[in-house]
Amino acid sequence: MLSAPDRCSMFRSLPRSVAAETTATLSATATAGEGCSSLRPRGWQWDVGERHRRGDRSSIDVVWKTSGRRLILANKQGVRQMWCYTKCQQLTKKMYAVCPRVLVTMAILFVQPNAQAEGLEVHNVKDFGAIGDGNTDDTGAIQSAIDSAEIDGGIVFVPPGTYLVSPGTGLSMKSNVHLLGAGRGSIFKVPNGANITGNLLKVENRSGVVISDLVLDGNRGEQSGSTNYGLYVAASQNCKINSVWTESFAGVGNQVYDSDGVLVTDCTSTGNLFHGFEGEQTRGCVWKGNRGYGNDRHGILISPGEVEGTGAQGNIIIGNSFDDNEQYGIAIGIAAAPGSELLSTGNMIANNSVRNNAQYGISLYYQDGNVVTGNLIEGNGFIGIYGFKTRYNQIIGNRLHNNSQAVNGGYDEILLEGGTSGRASRDNLISNNVVFIDGETKSRWAIREAAVSDGPNVIIDNVVPRSGTSGKLKIQNRRTALSSPAGVYQVRGGQPITGANAGIDNAFNVLRLYSNLPNSEVQVVSEKGGVKLWSNGTERLLINADGSVSVNSDTLRVVSPKTPASADAACSQGDLAWDSDYIYVCVAANSWKRARILGW
Repeated sequence: MLSAPDRCSMFRSLPRSVAAETTATLSATATAGEGCSSLRPRGWQWDVGERHRRGDRSSIDVVWKTSGRRLILANKQGVRQMWCYTKCQQLTKKMYAVCPRVLVTMAILFVQPNAQAEGLEVHNVKDFGAIGDGNTDDTGAIQSAIDSAEIDGGIVFVPPGTYLVSPGTGLSMKSNVHLLGAGRGSIFKVPNGANITGNLLKVENRSGVVISDLVLDGNRGEQSGSTNYGLYVAASQNCKINSVWTESFAGVGNQVYDSDGVLVTDCTSTGNLFHGFEGEQTRGCVWKGNRGYGNDRHGILISPGEVEGTGAQGNIIIGNSFDDNEQYGIAIGIAAAPGSELLSTGNMIANNSVRNNAQYGISLYYQDGNVVTGNLIEGNGFIGIYGFKTRYNQIIGNRLHNNSQAVNGGYDEILLEGGTSGRASRDNLISNNVVFIDGETKSRWAIREAAVSDGPNVIIDNVVPRSGTSGKLKIQNRRTALSSPAGVYQVRGGQPITGANAGIDNAFNVLRLYSNLPNSEVQVVSEKGGVKLWSNGTERLLINADGSVSVNSDTLRVVSPKTPASADAACSQGDLAWDSDYIYVCVAANSWKRARILGW
């Protein structure tokens, strides 16, 4: 074990902030120059990252490049597996096969070597007077560190601790600065009773900002009469937000406003008064691998702008989880956006898990030209996928399961609506979705057009094994295409229609029951009652359960004439026939009688 002086000398060439933090938290073993061959990486560092990702808990060797020296830190244990993997992966192109200066174990400050490997100056907030004891207002000290890093585009490091930050002033990021914490141990917190409206951490009119591995705590339970947002990115470009936790804010946890190319990944937002995440008037932004849960409104809202906005275009929401929110899982568009309608387009909502939200799973409000695909939408209180006044959207390959949990039979799995509210939902493609309805609390319809004016749409190749409380499909617009040709619903041989709610009591132009099996027949089966045939809105034919037939018409027509060859020609009792001279009745098997037809 090296002595304290030796430990200090090891870091003599390092930046003062790095040396202070490292000597305070690490224990050094071995001596300089030992173990060169065994520690030298073979090829790129990616090989090590791959091995660790598979669960191998062997050491992770990381080059720490400093002025004139290179150290290798070997992390034996104590750093989370995925943490190690992601940080090592970032070092791939910075690896050098060099003999280590010293071997250090238990590298708690694993993130700092990454900063040095990138050749950036590290600005430790504690070197600027931050305390991090949960009692001291550290707003000014942290801002000083950020301002200092602006000069060289360096890294502002936040060691573990709870740093009080006033939302009235907040923290303002600078372009090309990386604000880096040590994970959930590095906390920015709104003080008790601050009661000041503002944003805790702001990125306004900046570019190239990176914020990662931090917790932003709104301390909502100790505030009153104020609206606080956690992370607020506005009028900025090409920024990255990674592994940031925003919790308990009296507003939105994580918002991006009027920005381009912002990447939000692996973040969590929960317990906020408004939404977990929000993108308003965003263009080309990506939310990936995040979780928004337990918020008072939505998991995520993508908004065109509240008043006279410019819309949200080309955004991607992929691989996230939005669950247990008090309103929607994913909301695309809002009602309170006069002048902003129809300006959002080209957004993709893909491969998300949207579960157990109190109201809608995914809502498309006044949205055209978006793609909703590959999502799991399950157990939400109202509608699974709701399209209101929507057009030209593709809803493809989603899996919906037991939504409408708030009311049995109260809501649908997929609903297109708007025709009675001034703008029909039409020209949407709903295809290859799988809808399971099998719980005690069931949805009403699997797929429904709300009104005759909602459509035409294309609704094809969806799988609906079981009916809802009212049926499978409620297709109102007669021009909606369910198969080819348009307006024809075909049930082919081998696909039985069972139950009273098979989803065929709709306003089709043509309803065809078609069997293509050899020697097959088409059956209309009523196990416990009669069979009714309706035409033009009126019941025309009733086959009663006792076998009697009632015809509601003033004309009964047998179209083709027939003349029995003789009185004993083949027939079955009850057969009727006619020709120009006689009406024939089969009164018994193979026994005809006739009556002459007299002139008028």
